[in-house]
Amino acid sequence: MTQISVDAIKTKHETLTEKVNQAESSKDIIQDVKAFIIEIRAAGSTTPPGNKRELLRSLADAWGNYIYRETGVFPPTDLDTYAGPERHMLTLPPWIASLSRPVQILLLVGIFLVIVVFSSWLGSIIGGGSEEATPTSQLAEEQTRIAVAIEQTALAQVPVETTSRPEITTETPTLTETPTLTSSPTETPTPTAEPIEPQNPETSLGRLAELTSLKGGESVAPEMTLSGIYENLPTGYSWTIHILLESLSNVGTLYPLEPYFVVPEGETSGKWDLNVKFDIGTGFDTEERFLISLVVAQDEGVRNALRAAVGRGLTDLPPRAFAYLGVTTVTRKAYAFLDEERLLYASYLDETNNSEILTTKLDGTDVRRIPNPNRIVSLQPSISPNGEQIAYIGQDRVDNVIYRLLWIMDSNGENRKEIKRQAGEMDRPVWSPNGQFIAYSAVGPLFSQSENQTSIFNIFIYDIASGTHYQLTTYETYDRYPAWVDDMTLVYNSRTPETRTMGLVILDIETGEARTILDQILLDEEYPAVSPDGNLIAYSASNSFDPADNSDIYIFDIRNEKITQLTGTKGDDGLDIWPAWSSDGNTIYFQSHRRGKDGTSPNIWAIDVDGTNLRQITFGLKSDTTPYVGILRAFWPINY
Repeated sequence: MTQISVDAIKTKHETLTEKVNQAESSKDIIQDVKAFIIEIRAAGSTTPPGNKRELLRSLADAWGNYIYRETGVFPPTDLDTYAGPERHMLTLPPWIASLSRPVQILLLVGIFLVIVVFSSWLGSIIGGGSEEATPTSQLAEEQTRIAVAIEQTALAQVPVETTSRPEITTETPTLTETPTLTSSPTETPTPTAEPIEPQNPETSLGRLAELTSLKGGESVAPEMTLSGIYENLPTGYSWTIHILLESLSNVGTLYPLEPYFVVPEGETSGKWDLNVKFDIGTGFDTEERFLISLVVAQDEGVRNALRAAVGRGLTDLPPRAFAYLGVTTVTRKAYAFLDEERLLYASYLDETNNSEILTTKLDGTDVRRIPNPNRIVSLQPSISPNGEQIAYIGQDRVDNVIYRLLWIMDSNGENRKEIKRQAGEMDRPVWSPNGQFIAYSAVGPLFSQSENQTSIFNIFIYDIASGTHYQLTTYETYDRYPAWVDDMTLVYNSRTPETRTMGLVILDIETGEARTILDQILLDEEYPAVSPDGNLIAYSASNSFDPADNSDIYIFDIRNEKITQLTGTKGDDGLDIWPAWSSDGNTIYFQSHRRGKDGTSPNIWAIDVDGTNLRQITFGLKSDTTPYVGILRAFWPINY
């Protein structure tokens, strides 16, 4: 069949895409798509490794996926083997082709002159001197004219470099043509104040920049950090590294991304990283495929040209924008973006036979389950101050030993990381207001169980930057459930030496000083939660002599030591624990056993700080526990 050019294939791709979007029945165009895939594959025989070949591969795969979705059969999409460059009638011998172009020209001129002189001599012999020989001056003039013509012809065969988008290969990246410094064949190129001319075949700058944090075929989040290396940058220039995206939905247009990496002055090699958004092409709510390219800009003029193309794209690179000849093909799945205050809690679900982390709007609508690919039992979650991460307690069983684990993950459930694992108990982690620490309570390494077989808890913090765990308390007083008053102050419940009942203790992390702020002899005060302004502490209090009898939610004003009871004032006993504040300080959410399916299963309830507007928020059938409220920012996978 007659092959079509890559540009024609791009045009046909756009036409066929529009036809698919407008067709009432996909069956009407399946044959057209199959024929188009055959054309794409055939074009591979004349398309060398590089950007255009990668584009063909992406288009073939994309339309192959279309056929698979419609028919259940994935068609062959491998490109035909590249047949090599087109052969010409005149091809230089390898030993001549290996010489530099000026040497080739001089050699060819010399050979031609020898042939001319030899032909003249041979002609004079054959003619027997019957004809008058050509005068020396005329012969020299003719030879010079022919030599000039040969030189012009040879120079015309030298490839002319352009600033159009360079070829890119998806094979193991090996730079075959690179931006270079102009030099004579025998001189070592050195940077000058003059701009570097792109793609000079005589010399080479070597590899300029490379993406190393992603491999072809991987899936990417809508927003993430990309990183790589740069090498062999000549000194004397203000280099910057830029990322360009090309989407399959808009083939042929390159979109420079706004952030770029500034190479430190004088550095020739090093590492780079950039936070980027894959927000071109279709919206986040539609799956999209991208080609990622890198370019290195030499000066401010190039940077201005790339910055001007942010958002609108370009078809050709500006001069002195040097492209690394490697491209990475990735897929961005469909996502919805959440950026709002939400309720987070743990719930046991029959469909997964597991405890999962759920999130809802503050009124209990829009319930979402956070993806849990590891199927780890997930408990007691909390949201980081920036809303982008969640810390929680996991539970695992190995050889009949139950382990508690401290985990951190992105707020959409991705990039999970185990922080700590121990056989002893570990309780709900909470982030410091500045996001530098995570406080939690756990059975300390010095204690396992007391004489009455009760686990001894202590307070710990995890330093996120250093990855270090610190034990803050070492008492046999049952220190548990920490909450942050400020960046360096914690409040937790502890069995105080004064009453031997649970009270609230404040701890200064820097000095280690601890003092009791609330301890009523007939009540156990537990589960403290600090208001957004740091002045109020919500907590749960129960009868010291019969904790299972009932517990209610109270508020303690640190400034005047005033106590206000919120629940249980109207005979609405419900075993209320785990209070959590809304960001405006007007509402407290809590876990309650009132009105469960069997009278005991807990759900999440809410009440205003003035004791009014008591309401049920969640309606789980088994258990909805340990509420936490915070701003949640996450790209949420739609097809989960």
